[in-house]
Amino acid sequence: MPRRVLVVDDCRTVRAILSSALHDAGYEVTAAEDGFSGLDCLQRESYDAVLVDVNMPGMDGISFVRRLRERCTAPVVMVTTENGAALMNQGREAGANAWIVKPLQASRLVSVLNQLGA
Repeated sequence: MPRRVLVVDDCRTVRAILSSALHDAGYEVTAAEDGFSGLDCLQRESYDAVLVDVNMPGMDGISFVRRLRERCTAPVVMVTTENGAALMNQGREAGANAWIVKPLQASRLVSVLNQLGA
């Protein structure tokens, strides 16, 4: 059974790129366009990992991770253009397990997911 990943990013192009890379690596992918849609997905399905952007309208990625942690223990990877230490610490404190800065290589993403057991 393929491992399942939820991708939460407000950019359609990024969702498509991440989804394609994950499909090519054998993952089943669900994509959500914002934090609220991502939380809806988590209510309906379970995932082996969640990838989330930091900067999204409505609910930023850090807030999303805090809400996710109320109901889910799946590994969370922040996939973002942000690389500031303070923001990374906020992500870690919220419950993120890893942080990857865009642009990213698909092999790096898959490697991080494998390290997290997803």
